[in-house]
Amino acid sequence: MIYLIGWLLVYYYLAVRLLVRHRARLLALAVLLLLGGLAIFRGQVGTDTFAYEKAVFDPERMTGIEPGFQLVIFLLKSLIADPVFVVRGITAIFTLLICWFVWQADDDELFFVMAFVVPIFFYAFSMNVLRVGIASAIFLIALQLDRKKENRKAVMLAFVSVLFHYSMIFAILYLWLVDERIAGKYRVFGVFSVIVIVLLLVVLNEAYFVTKFQNYAVIEPPGMLSGLSRVVLCVILLGGAWFSSLPRPEIHRLVLWTLFFMGVFWGITRVSYAGLRMLDLLVFVLAVAIMRAYGRTAQPVDRSVRASWLLAGVIGAAGVYRNMLQESFWSPSPWLPYHTVFDR
Repeated sequence: MIYLIGWLLVYYYLAVRLLVRHRARLLALAVLLLLGGLAIFRGQVGTDTFAYEKAVFDPERMTGIEPGFQLVIFLLKSLIADPVFVVRGITAIFTLLICWFVWQADDDELFFVMAFVVPIFFYAFSMNVLRVGIASAIFLIALQLDRKKENRKAVMLAFVSVLFHYSMIFAILYLWLVDERIAGKYRVFGVFSVIVIVLLLVVLNEAYFVTKFQNYAVIEPPGMLSGLSRVVLCVILLGGAWFSSLPRPEIHRLVLWTLFFMGVFWGITRVSYAGLRMLDLLVFVLAVAIMRAYGRTAQPVDRSVRASWLLAGVIGAAGVYRNMLQESFWSPSPWLPYHTVFDR
């Protein structure tokens, strides 16, 4: 029930925003701080929470983990002796990064994060996939800088996000492929560079990637319908872009590359849960790409795109809650029942 209250607060903010015709930034920050408090003071709640608590003071479990995340863990451990509160410190950092984005956001960015990002991703990023959460929050700030034409800072932060989760390499590749300013030969060079970087990461962190592969291999592959909700979200986002005023070549590239990667990742779900994680990332980076396209054209976001964010947010939130209910029976730190860290 407490998760539903969190979502209701988000939609209360959106309703107030619509009624008063004002971005209501302070109300958005208040909602985010309440959601952040829910995540920071959780007990053993959230799929990966238990695993992170076990890994904090175990060098073997931390082997191969992204260097940026390891640095944050090291700094938190130097201040906090309890692994439970070290993990909660990571959640606090994520919450502050999202609040920073909101504080600096223009009207379109604020609607984007509250209507789309928070309903679908906030609980997972703050209570489950913590490395992806930090990486994604940094990537959002990079998007913000890109929209302000601070390109060098944006590129630097985008690559910093990779230091918190290697999968952000795909996000950078995707944005490179759909960028209308990138000519053919440079596009090929970008793809080649990303492949080289991925190979170097695999070579330098072989033990980590072998372990991840083995972990996914022992889990029964998802069913035929697994990942369908992510595909639906991608289709909704593409639909909003299709009826927008964005340049047609831009839209065509978005559709082409999204459908391509959707097919690849859907195929991966037939043999591994890694495909589901990549579909989640595709949903996130597609929305980021659409926001970035509006930044390049220097025009306000169309109603069709705003409507697609709102619809995707509602459907995505429903899917998240459904997964929470299903997971309660097998995870060592299930989403339900929710309890606080002080109840342990």
